[in-house]
Amino acid sequence: MAINVESAKRAEEIAKRLAVEAGQAESLWELFLMPAYAELTSRAAPNDTAEQESGE
Repeated sequence: MAINVESAKRAEEIAKRLAVEAGQAESLWELFLMPAYAELTSRAAPNDTAEQESGE
């Protein structure tokens, strides 16, 4: 039974660590990647529209 308790404790530690890492990845996305993506897509949109209107 002790092995199961130790395994459960280890699994809990890993789960907590993964939750922290996931939160950091989400923060990275919100702080850096999402604004850059929004800027790139807003720059691309007018060009795409112009190409569609000219028939390219």
